[in-house]
Amino acid sequence: MLTNEVVINFLSKNPALSLTALEKEAGISIGLLSKVIRQERKLNDNHLRRLKPILEKYGLRRVIPGKDIKKTKIISVVNHKGGVGKTTTVINLGKALSLQGFRVLLIDLDSQGNLSQSLGVDEPEDQVVDALLKEKPLPILSISDKFDLSPSDLALADADIELIQSIAGFNRLKRVLTPVKNQYDYILIDCPPSLNIITSCAMVASNACLITLQPEISALKGLDKILSRIEEIREEINDELILRVLCLPWLVSTK
Repeated sequence: MLTNEVVINFLSKNPALSLTALEKEAGISIGLLSKVIRQERKLNDNHLRRLKPILEKYGLRRVIPGKDIKKTKIISVVNHKGGVGKTTTVINLGKALSLQGFRVLLIDLDSQGNLSQSLGVDEPEDQVVDALLKEKPLPILSISDKFDLSPSDLALADADIELIQSIAGFNRLKRVLTPVKNQYDYILIDCPPSLNIITSCAMVASNACLITLQPEISALKGLDKILSRIEEIREEINDELILRVLCLPWLVSTK
């Protein structure tokens, strides 16, 4: 059953969730969850009953007595349009989470390698494509404390053909993540500007999908295709996948 301790643990592990939004969805008093986290109040049975489906929607597993509820959050950052902030979001969100004490792994799934290069890794000797196609362990480099990277470069560009031709190609990334995912609280995947099999592999391996958008009409073009692909993955392969949309405004200095 859901308890105060479970709620506090879940919320502390998900600092990006808006407590006010959760309270509104659950129909409970605004400000109550903040007081619960500070241990100034306790949730009663009615509060817990209302919160349970809301928290489950945002990633809380059904609580089974005697089972650990911790689950690594694997988030694919996607948009088949380039230049919308996918890599920037992965780097900054990942670093912010690591500074809050979470163990974070970033995975570069874009053959342009911008994520890897931005973190000082150019032409990596071992990279993600070796794990996907050559049965090698996923390469992991330590960037800073609790902040790791699995790098890629142009060698990933031809992987989609081999993945399409391979048996269970869509499940390759999920399989190579299995041995390492429990070492991390968050795994953030920087996807290519495409809806190819590489992006689909990321969605199959994830339990959340984050779409980055700029606040302009052109950003909405093709959004239906992304949503259709996510729904297809949910229905056919990965029913745990949930959707997040992040709107990134341009940061323009007026000085």
